[in-house]
Amino acid sequence: MRKDYDKEFSEISPIDWARLAAFIDGEGCICIKAFNNSYGGARHQCVLQITNTDESLPLWLSRTFRVGHVLLRKRVGKWSPSYDWTVRGRMATALLKGCLPYFVIKRDQAEVIMQYDTLGYHRSGQGIRLDPNLVKERDELKFKLHEMKKRGRFDEFKSNDKQEVVRYG
Repeated sequence: MRKDYDKEFSEISPIDWARLAAFIDGEGCICIKAFNNSYGGARHQCVLQITNTDESLPLWLSRTFRVGHVLLRKRVGKWSPSYDWTVRGRMATALLKGCLPYFVIKRDQAEVIMQYDTLGYHRSGQGIRLDPNLVKERDELKFKLHEMKKRGRFDEFKSNDKQEVVRYG
């Protein structure tokens, strides 16, 4: 039986959902990771990550949403250490679903994850491989998400063929 992850977040305020969406828009990464397991099968996993050089943001995220883990990445040279808040799998999908009404930049990426979620979560047991068609669909969504990140975000705001961004006010 599939756990209802939406209930995990039923007490989160709309303001905190909007904050999370803004942090994902500005400091976040939404992706589908692909792995090959030891017996030659493939598996995929949705990953949501927010990175910041101030530890208070990932710690606030961890305390507010009560999921994920915070990792310190030490840097060398002139780079500051950074903190990653990472959530994987169905919990990441549930978080993205809660943020959908509030996204400004990454709504299209979150919608790809919603498509991925409709494929279901199939676990392959020891020595059992997933259906190749399912693996192919997951790979296609992974590629679609990757391609979305390549394109210019200001294309729709450019005036004519000029490289100038339209200014308002």
